[in-house]
Amino acid sequence: MNGINNVITLADAASIIAATGDVTTTILLGEPGIGKSSIRHEILAKLGWGDDQCVYLDAPLLDFPDFYMPSVVDGVTHNAYHQRWHLDSDKPQLYMVDEIGKMSGVTKPMITRFLLERTVSDKPIPKGSIVFATSNLTTDGVGDTFQALLNNRVHVNHVSKPPANDVVEFGTARGMNGTLLYFIGENPEVCASYVDMTEEERKTNKYVFNPNSNTGAFCSNRSFWFASNTLNMMEAGKLTRPQAMAHICGAIGAPATGELWATVELADSLPTRSSIYKTPDQARVPDSLASQLLLATRLASGLDNDNADATTTYMCRLEAEIQAVTGRMIFKSKPTIAMRSQAMRDWVTSFTKEFI
Repeated sequence: MNGINNVITLADAASIIAATGDVTTTILLGEPGIGKSSIRHEILAKLGWGDDQCVYLDAPLLDFPDFYMPSVVDGVTHNAYHQRWHLDSDKPQLYMVDEIGKMSGVTKPMITRFLLERTVSDKPIPKGSIVFATSNLTTDGVGDTFQALLNNRVHVNHVSKPPANDVVEFGTARGMNGTLLYFIGENPEVCASYVDMTEEERKTNKYVFNPNSNTGAFCSNRSFWFASNTLNMMEAGKLTRPQAMAHICGAIGAPATGELWATVELADSLPTRSSIYKTPDQARVPDSLASQLLLATRLASGLDNDNADATTTYMCRLEAEIQAVTGRMIFKSKPTIAMRSQAMRDWVTSFTKEFI
């Protein structure tokens, strides 16, 4: 039985909650910014439920009136339940209690009862609904505490921090800035977990959250998306480079921003997206291998239904090795878009015949 523990990935967590959350409650604990709060979108997708079936509850902000208010009519007390709970819905709901370890004392009994009995006071939630909660690890030192009452009444799982390759795959599928994705892939230490580090690694890694030394701006899934948006605005000409650098520094910290900027400067050697999409047979092809690898990441990240054919035309002008890398990224992260493109399907056929 050696090696068995309660650690799961975000993907594991989504599958487990979708399968079991209508019967038992799972509490997910993990480092700041790894994607715990966003997991609700993955669970909804697995269930085939709409956004209108998700009830997001920020535990530290809940107060008594957020549950119900008693009223007396003709001498009889009635509870008027807050509409946020969707208690009268004819559809099952996905209830997510975020930051449960930071809930206030006045609401602890009500939230605890909700987790265990699937009721708001005495009123049950819609049949088939799923309940789960998230919070930080107690070792994160950000104020999370848990009632002993919950012990042996819920599942508690530690969610591992996604490694760099998972972040790149996830970000590519969802359009994260290509330059940033290349930076993450080339510098996996920006996705390291302080939980898994040696003592020496904790002293030298200045990029990630560490409760003992770095609790300011740091690299995480969440702050990467902030940085991605800023880079997109810079590339669109809405921000100057100094403005973008300062803004990104406030999200991922100075050490990572300094390293990222070397990648940004490398990106200056690449053709613009507009030139690739408008004139794919004429747009400039960079000379260096590093530039072409960065370009591969940007092509995969930026792929959509409108530019898939142009992307394929341009991709065919790259070295065979770079074509293979680009194609692998595209078909792994955006297979549906790729297969809708006749040019992309033709490339697969011809590339396979020639090089495989």
